[in-house]
Amino acid sequence: MKRIKKIVIKFNINLSELPDNYATFISDKCQLHLVDNIHDGFFITKILEHSILTDKKINLNGSIAVTVICKCLIIDPIIDSVVNIKINDINKMGYSHKQKHLCIFLPIHLCNQMYTLDQNVKIKLIGKRVEEDIVCIGQPI
Repeated sequence: MKRIKKIVIKFNINLSELPDNYATFISDKCQLHLVDNIHDGFFITKILEHSILTDKKINLNGSIAVTVICKCLIIDPIIDSVVNIKINDINKMGYSHKQKHLCIFLPIHLCNQMYTLDQNVKIKLIGKRVEEDIVCIGQPI
């Protein structure tokens, strides 16, 4: 479920925004846009490294178009994969593991035993929906 992926993002930077340290500014901008957000159906947890492409251009409004390649640590729940989760929420409909923009739900009718908070459970992902958040349905094995 966790893996490393390269992501290309483009920024338009106004000259009035540019600070003295350009590399730190780009790094902060990448963190703001990517970390703890959903991008192309996966949840980005951390940027490991980034590189700025040299083909910058000046737009008609005077801003600078910059392309950055970020190597990111992502969580990409894939249907039919087997993962371990820690239950951190229980309600009358089932059990779930919630993390910022990711929720893995275990319906109670698919569970053959009762679970407690902070219990680790090995599950198989049987469904996935991506909107503002990633919501997955799991079945204990």
